[in-house]
Amino acid sequence: MTMLSGKHALVTGGGTGIGLAIARALASEGAEVTITGRRLSVLEEVATAGMHPMAMDVADEHQTATVIDEAVARRGPIQICVANAGIAEGRKLHKTDTELWRRIMSINLDGCFFTIRESLRSMLDTDWGRVIAISSIAGLRGTPGAGAYAASKHGVIGMIRSFSEDFAGAPYTFNSICPGYVDTPIVTRNTDAIAARTGASPDAARDMMVQMNRHKRLITPEEVAAAALWLCNPISESTNGTEVRIAGGHEVEVVYIPETDRGTLCISSQVGCTLTCSFCHTGTQKLVRNLTAAEIVGQLMLARDSYGEWPSPKGDRLLSNIVMMGMGEP
Repeated sequence: MTMLSGKHALVTGGGTGIGLAIARALASEGAEVTITGRRLSVLEEVATAGMHPMAMDVADEHQTATVIDEAVARRGPIQICVANAGIAEGRKLHKTDTELWRRIMSINLDGCFFTIRESLRSMLDTDWGRVIAISSIAGLRGTPGAGAYAASKHGVIGMIRSFSEDFAGAPYTFNSICPGYVDTPIVTRNTDAIAARTGASPDAARDMMVQMNRHKRLITPEEVAAAALWLCNPISESTNGTEVRIAGGHEVEVVYIPETDRGTLCISSQVGCTLTCSFCHTGTQKLVRNLTAAEIVGQLMLARDSYGEWPSPKGDRLLSNIVMMGMGEP
């Protein structure tokens, strides 16, 4: 029996790109996967064993509720909900009209909310559930020329964090995945838009997006799917209300562990990992690079400043021990 046998999963925007890769990954582990999108013909063309296409526009509240109810009637309660459907359009603030703002919010934020709320109605009748929203690295920081898109993805993260608090202690987890630039049809469309706006060649426009990822390549949809599959693993139940970043090393993690008489600071020494430990998401990410000495020391300096110990502690030390995180750690 495979890991997700007997589970019913819903993946919105499941006909292309990230959604399709996630749907295939879930189906490969035994899940019965309902894939939705606005174009039924596209869904039917890509659906393979264990994948069930249904037309649905996530921005339409009534249609979303109706289609999800029908999927539940056919395949049982939804225990894995992947709110992936979204659009990416960018304009600078003074060129962002209300129509564009509302279109982005209606799909990226409203659609995510409708999908999760309606899926949860049946999930709550079960003793296990996973909710995953596809946000973006833009949901963690500002993005020039894409204020509406970044706002919608920030909203997704805040919503997921709040939902995890609503159900803290229950057997359901809520997490978001924040990819950088992924090699999907959305990137192709953005390439054309950038080329038209800047006069650059399509290759040069594509390279602009490649350069935004720290490892200087586009992320594959399968890399995002691997993170989603890990979040559906029973051993990931303690990962809740968080963001899984897949962006080639935009950020490293520093962890402070307070104790009664001292405090330990765990500092990252690398981005990614060469190991493949099943219990650790970092093991699903390729080793990007080792951090420089300045980047490692910078983590200590930032932590000491945050705790009022820069340049010197004013009382008892809060940071007294340092642990270097390497292979197998974030």
